Amino acid sequence: MTTGKKTWKIFGFELYPILWILIFLIPILWFATLLLPNMFKTETGAGVFGDMFGAVNALFSGLAFIGIIISIRMQSEELALQRNELKDTREEFKNQNFQTTFFNLLKTQRAIINEFSLELFLVNSHGSVVNTEIRGRELFRSLKEELIKIAEALDMKNYEKYDAEKFIHDFMDFERHGNMEDHNNTTNNIKEAIRPLTLHIYKINEDKFNAFKKFGDEQRVEKLQFIYERFFRKNESAIGHYFRHFYHLLRFLDKSEKEQLVGIEEGSEKATKISEEFLGYVEFIKAQVEIPELVLLFYNSLNYEKAKTLLIKYKIFDVLYVGNLIQEEHDLVPEYKLIKVKN
Repeated sequence: MTTGKKTWKIFGFELYPILWILIFLIPILWFATLLLPNMFKTETGAGVFGDMFGAVNALFSGLAFIGIIISIRMQSEELALQRNELKDTREEFKNQNFQTTFFNLLKTQRAIINEFSLELFLVNSHGSVVNTEIRGRELFRSLKEELIKIAEALDMKNYEKYDAEKFIHDFMDFERHGNMEDHNNTTNNIKEAIRPLTLHIYKINEDKFNAFKKFGDEQRVEKLQFIYERFFRKNESAIGHYFRHFYHLLRFLDKSEKEQLVGIEEGSEKATKISEEFLGYVEFIKAQVEIPELVLLFYNSLNYEKAKTLLIKYKIFDVLYVGNLIQEEHDLVPEYKLIKVKN
């Protein structure tokens, strides 16, 4: 038997002891009914004998009732075992379904990155602005540079309108008079010349520029949100799907984890085991995310509180250095726990 109760095995059959007793008792009583009449020849004896059968009938009725109870108990135990087996099967199927969905989502995330394609502006050696197509993971590195350009452009003291002819003239002048000894100054001059062009490309006019300048020193988050909003508006067609899918992947993990924790005491050993298991799945995600990608996720999250909550819960940024940011002073979310040592 699979119930864990003590049983007897006789003649190759395994039954409860009470059932074996009944099996042997019933034939004995039956034979007794054949033999006992000869013991009661008188009328009085016959009456006593008849009364004895009333007791025997009561005994059999009681035994039949006990048999029914035992049968019901055995059936309930078998049903309980079946329910447990079905529950285990459902849990196993549910876990397999979760893993299949998770790894399919992870595969889709990689496919989105591989399909990245975006044209970004570059300045050639003649000072002409040209569009260059950037594809795949390389796009993350290029987009980080775009964020840097916007931040530097907004760092100018005064707004300067982009003038194409002046830009080419200044650029070529820097190229002609630059030399190896003065390479750093030449590079800085070129960067300064590119700043009005950046404002022009990202459609930051004088009013928006002045609005940014009105932010106080304590409004660093608002400054970053302003920078990123301009950046995202222009590049959303390429990276918007990526961010939405990444957060969907984290939401899927969060929802699945909460479903498994239903009915489990918070802080218990089982609850801790489940949480650790899901952190293990997060490691699969983090193993495929490069630093420039994390940097963009960092700045994108500043505009989305729900995303920020998931990024904190699953410790997405615990491998990101403060020095990887555009500026170290942008480390404005202590819960992200960025590494303070410079990279």
